[in-house]
Amino acid sequence: MSKVLLIGVTGGTGGNVVKGFLEQGVTNLRAITRKIDLNRISLSKLNNAKVELVEANLDDANSLSAAFSGVTAIYCHATKILDGEICCFWN
Repeated sequence: MSKVLLIGVTGGTGGNVVKGFLEQGVTNLRAITRKIDLNRISLSKLNNAKVELVEANLDDANSLSAAFSGVTAIYCHATKILDGEICCFWN
């Protein structure tokens, strides 16, 4: 089964994104986190909701291979502001 990769969903707003996917019946979810630590409440909630957790870092291309394997869609909830402007780092 194909996966939906979730980026930037381990915070408060991201939890609502995951809830929305699950409420719509989208259950083949995988979320990136820099470190899988089930003592973190947000990661514990994702794990309990059967979201697959994978360790990866967006600043390390080599760590992203497993995260993107089998993925057919990506949801990215992230912004970076530099000098007052929102920047996109994807080339």
